[in-house]
Amino acid sequence: MRKQPPPRLIMWLVDGLDFRLIHHYLDAMPTVRQVMKEGFYGQVLPFISTWGNIDFMSLLCGAPPGAHYHVHRRDDLPPWCTAQPLWQSLAATGGKSALIDLPQSWPSGSALAEVA
Repeated sequence: MRKQPPPRLIMWLVDGLDFRLIHHYLDAMPTVRQVMKEGFYGQVLPFISTWGNIDFMSLLCGAPPGAHYHVHRRDDLPPWCTAQPLWQSLAATGGKSALIDLPQSWPSGSALAEVA
């Protein structure tokens, strides 16, 4: 019996892109159109913050800002910050990930520094 390939996940995050523009230019982006047709997509409403790019960090951890506290570069995260980034959770179960052009607001010294 052939082993099934593992499920795949692509997260395409574009900061500041109006969701209507994707639909307007969908004919010029056949790969994006195919992913939207065969997979899942949606619009994310942002957290309101003056502290930086917390929305990307919340998406990458799957947790709200209070659980990950990645609001700017910090190496001394408080003890209540238990949310791991998705690639660390995936690696803990034997999964693989690739990160391309991740925002620079992720804390230095984290697993990202080893990947990027």
